[in-house]
Formats: sequence, structure tokens, C-alpha cells
Amino acid sequence: MMKKFFYIFLLIILIVEFYPIVTISATLRGNVYVDYLKIPVGTPTGGYAQSKVANDPESPYAQDFPATRGIHTKLRIKTLLLDDGIDRVYILSVDTIGSADFLTKKVIKTVKERTNGTLDPTGKLIITATHTHAGPGRLSPHPLWTLAMDKFSQEIFNIFVDGIANSIIKVSEKLEQLKLGIGEGENAEIINDRRCENPELKDPTMYVIRIDKIDGAPFSALINFNIHGTVNGADNHYFSVDAPGLIEEKFEERFNSPIVAMFIQSSAGDIAPVDPKNHSEKWDRMESIGELGSQTAFDIYNKIETSENVDLAILSKAIPLNRAAIGYKGTEFNYKYGAGFCGMGAQACDNDFKTKQLAMRSCPFFGKEYGILYTRISVMKINDAIIVTLPGEPNTSLRMKLEEEIKKEFGKDKVMSWGYSQDHLGYLLLPDDWWQGGYEAAMNSWGWKLGEYLISQLKELVKSLDEGVKQIVENPELEKLGEFEDVPYSPVPIGKSINGGMIKTQPEFSSDKRYIKFSWYGGDSGIDFPMVHFERFENGAFQPVMRKNGLPFDDSTYETFLNYFVSPTYGENPSSEERSFIWELLWNVKHIVPAPMDPSPGMYRMVAKGKFKDKNGNIKDYTLYSNEFIIE
Repeated sequence: MMKKFFYIFLLIILIVEFYPIVTISATLRGNVYVDYLKIPVGTPTGGYAQSKVANDPESPYAQDFPATRGIHTKLRIKTLLLDDGIDRVYILSVDTIGSADFLTKKVIKTVKERTNGTLDPTGKLIITATHTHAGPGRLSPHPLWTLAMDKFSQEIFNIFVDGIANSIIKVSEKLEQLKLGIGEGENAEIINDRRCENPELKDPTMYVIRIDKIDGAPFSALINFNIHGTVNGADNHYFSVDAPGLIEEKFEERFNSPIVAMFIQSSAGDIAPVDPKNHSEKWDRMESIGELGSQTAFDIYNKIETSENVDLAILSKAIPLNRAAIGYKGTEFNYKYGAGFCGMGAQACDNDFKTKQLAMRSCPFFGKEYGILYTRISVMKINDAIIVTLPGEPNTSLRMKLEEEIKKEFGKDKVMSWGYSQDHLGYLLLPDDWWQGGYEAAMNSWGWKLGEYLISQLKELVKSLDEGVKQIVENPELEKLGEFEDVPYSPVPIGKSINGGMIKTQPEFSSDKRYIKFSWYGGDSGIDFPMVHFERFENGAFQPVMRKNGLPFDDSTYETFLNYFVSPTYGENPSSEERSFIWELLWNVKHIVPAPMDPSPGMYRMVAKGKFKDKNGNIKDYTLYSNEFIIE
């Protein structure tokens, strides 16, 4: 009997000792939730340095940048929850230029407060940005970021935090059993190396993480690829998901049932979008890139086999940013709080990739107010695949080195880099690349050793994950650096609507028959986020037009534009309490790039829904039905 207990005791010791390195696969469950990022029209776009333009209509939601004037594609918050019964991860994609750890901390705090502490995504949350340059600005208080986003607005930031926190709560409500698989392919035709200071290099690799319902029906897909969201230039004043979002939308419309596609950026730091069809209009170029990119993703998706048995794990860690931690010696990069705009962004396109640019020794933006003294990185495992997050805009050479070293040192077959995730330190480069100068090197806050420091820290985190570490003990001093104090503010007053809830013009074709216009008097964009859907007369009644994938056809995607006009403008009369808030929908019924929702002949009408504030100060809903019109 004693011998039996001894062997049982020995078995327990062995299990405890070796449990951390044992791979345990469990049944995967999860959920996905999609919401709109309801930032008021008038808020500037974030991504380009801008200044006021002559015909700027002004907006109380803009300060130094031009106001946006409408919506090309509605911005989204997409949240995927995966749970293998042991570990849980929240993957959250937002249509913005970047993310930040102070945002993550604020979101976690908000979620915990709203759920009385029953839901805590600490250490399990990855917030990643699609890097559209036509998302909202005014989301960061950091002085360098205000150069590309306009002055920080606590009100806009609160809307952002509220949407993300609500999405995390919603996605956690009900989980279902899922299956998952990973595949890869290539697309080199829609990307181009835009950086002339380093040797020509682009990586066409695209990863797709396919997630099915347990019966094999489509559920979600994560598309990991590198492409800048810059089809829209600095002169654009419309919210838009740009090329990354068009890849999502074009992918989703290929299915016969609903699916949520999430675009996850890779190393787009030096990669520009390219339309190989060379369409003249930027909107058509965007659709063309989306069509070609989504075809690649769709082909990869269809070759993936999925399984319900998934081994999932995630580790997140705050790491210090200072000269000693990064590895500077003596007087190297002698800036206590880091420094930016080194070399003043001067290009050095001379095909000499070895000689250091001496101008890079001069960095004008330094001092405590510019300091970013810590950042956050995460590593996730999905079966044998490793996912690493990069807090900024990685150049291709850095990302390829990171992945190659992880594959070699840890024996991994698949390594995915998720850039623009968890935080944003500007561009992330290898030392030789940084010393060549140019725009990307200038937009970096910790010099030539930052990139390799991040590589070493991520490899340490991969090692911990491999060893079965379940949670990193955080440094409380670092965590304090990320605490964000709300800024007192007065909310923008909501204007009273003149003729609110009334149709202004009935549907009419543009002169080239490409667009149908419909306009109405709605509400101030601070409360009005109009939704328009389309109906077709069939079987004696108007019925909602449905997409191939079973979702209603509405104004949320690339087929429409939504213009916003205010009269009197805020420039003409900034203090007026009553204004006409005119919303105008343009439906593109003849796409240059073939689109599934180009309408078939028939009788149609539009239905617009929203909110307005009446002359007595009451908030009211409106539902407006347009007259019927014929499409031949």
C-alpha cells in the first residue's frame, strides 16, 4: 500500500513539475461583436499633419485641423473573444490610425466599473488599429501625436472608450462552440515599398485565421497583411476605412451567410497601397485594392481546415523605455526622455545604404513633455502559431528579422506580427535603416536601438509563454506611468434643428446616372448618426434589399457617401442655437469596379433613421421614407 501511495505521489510531482510545458488543447468557444465608432462628423481625421483650408465649414468638434464633411464608409469597432476553457483573449480592431496603452487602461477600468468587477480583461486584451488615415483625430494628448491628430478632446476620447468598453461587455454575454485554423498565401500586386532610404523590400505574405461555427458555417476571419491606409490623401475630409477596411468589406461580400472579417495590420511602416488597375478616382482605387486583396484572403480561407481543439494562451507585459533599458552607452542618444523628428525628416534617396546620415544626430523634439517612458507588448499562442504585437509602425526588415529569429530560436513554423497594436511609438526600424534618415526614421521616439530592443523583449515573452508562464508580474512603477487623468471639459452644445425630421430633396439621378441623391433635414452630428437602408418593391410591397451574405443593404459600406452640411456654418455664426443640419446620401449604382450590390432593375426607395433636437430642446427620433424611384 505504501508503495502505491509513493508512485501516486511521484506522479503528482511529475505532473506539477512538467505541467508548464505540456500542451493542452481544449474545445474552443467564442463570440464576435461589431459596433460603429460613432464619432461626430466634423471631428478631424487623424493621420496627416493638416492645417485649415479656405473652404473649411468649421466645427465645434475640430480645433486646428479642417472639419470632416461626411462619411465614405462607417468606422467600426470589431471585437472577437476566444476562450479554450483555460485561457481567454479579446482581440479588438478599431478603424483608427493607432492604439495606445493609456486607452487600454481606460477601457479596462471602464469595463470593470460597469460590470462591478465581474468582467476584467486585464492582460487578455489586444487592441489593434487598421491604420486608416481617415479615422478620427483628437484621440491622444501626447504633443507629438497632436501634430497628426489635432488637439486632444476628452469628449471624443470618451466616445471612443465608451464604444470599446461596450463592445467587450457585449461580446462576453454569450459564447458558442467554434473551430479554428490558420493558412497563408501571398499578394504582391497591391503593395509597394514606399521608402527610398533602404533597399527595395516588401513581403507579400498574408495570413488568415479562419474561425467557423461548430457546424462549419462561417463565423469570422482575421486577415493579417501589410498595407498602409493611405489611398485617401491629406486633402480628404471624409471618414473612411480606406484600403484595409475595403479588404474586409470585399471579403465579407463573397459569402452566402454573415461573416465578420477583421483586418490586422502587419509591417506597413514602409508599405504603400497600390492599385494595379490604376483607376483615376481614389474611391475606385480603394475598391480595386479591396477586391484584389480580398480574393487572396478568400483563396487562403477556402484551403484552411479547422478544428475545435485549440491551445490558446496570451501574455502581456509593460516594458521600460529609457536609455539604459534600450541599451545606449555613454553619450549615445543622450536624451533622457527620448527624442523625435531626428534629422528633420530629410530624405536621403541616394542608393547609399551604408553611410550614416549625420543629420540623424540632431533631434529637435526632446524633453519631459515628449517622453514616452514605457510601452506594452503581447504574445499570443494559437496551437503551434505565435502572434507578437508591435507597438507602432514596423518597417518590413524589422518585422522579418523578428519572425525569423522566433522561428529559429523557438522552433516555430508560423509567426505573425500584429503592428499598430497595444501602443504607438512611431515607426519601428532596425539600426542601419534608422541611420539612413527620412520620414519614418524621424517619426521615432527612441532612436536606432529601439527596434532591436523590442525584438529582444518580445523573444523573452515568447520564451515565457513556451515555459507555461500564465501571467507576468507587472512593475507597479511602470504601470503608474500609464495612468491617465481625465481632462475637465464642457460638452459641445447640441444644436436645435430647423425642419428636423423632414425630407429636403427626393431621390434624383446625377447627370452621369452613376449616383442617386437623397437629402433630409436631420440632427446635429453630436446626436445624429443616420442609418439608411434600401428597399425594393417585390410581391406587392417594399422589402429590404439584402446582401448576398444575408445582411441588409445599408449605407455603412463603400457603396454610398453621406454628406453633412450645416447652415449657417459654424464659421458664419459660431453661436447660433438653431441650424439646418442637412444629410445627403449618394448611392453609387454603377461601380467602375464590379460590385455585387449594383442594383437590378426595379422600383426602390430609401429609408433614413436618426435623431434631432427640436426647437423646444427635446431629442426626437425620425424615420423618413423617400419617394419611389426606378432603376432601369
